[in-house]
Amino acid sequence: MLSGDATLSGDSPPQSVAVAIIDDHDLVHAGIEAWCADADPPVRLVGSFLTPQDYFTRYPQAPNEVDVVLLDLQIDGARPEFEALKTLCQSGQRVIVYSHMTTDEVILTSLDLGAVSYLVKSEGKRHLIDAIHAAHT
Repeated sequence: MLSGDATLSGDSPPQSVAVAIIDDHDLVHAGIEAWCADADPPVRLVGSFLTPQDYFTRYPQAPNEVDVVLLDLQIDGARPEFEALKTLCQSGQRVIVYSHMTTDEVILTSLDLGAVSYLVKSEGKRHLIDAIHAAHT
């Protein structure tokens, strides 16, 4: 006898990925939320933060309910938020840097600090969704 959630092949349904965004532009939040709504397997937006400090205020410890953090490195035109990236990565968060900054130094520093991926904002929906799923696994 099969339960209501079981499938004939024994495969479990795809697990959704919980994502938090740290970016200082509301438009980016709205766009990512729209892209995630169509994702398969599902991607759920569980938090939108305008600054890293907003995120750390809400989550002083690495939260279990956030699988992947999307971090814009440059908030309000300031210097890259390498300290925030370092703090997130050292706490065990899986971080995708999602930025307009394209210099080799910024990208390599981000990866050296522990980012699982670096995406330039000019890349499309499919790249971002694929990166979120890859970071989750």
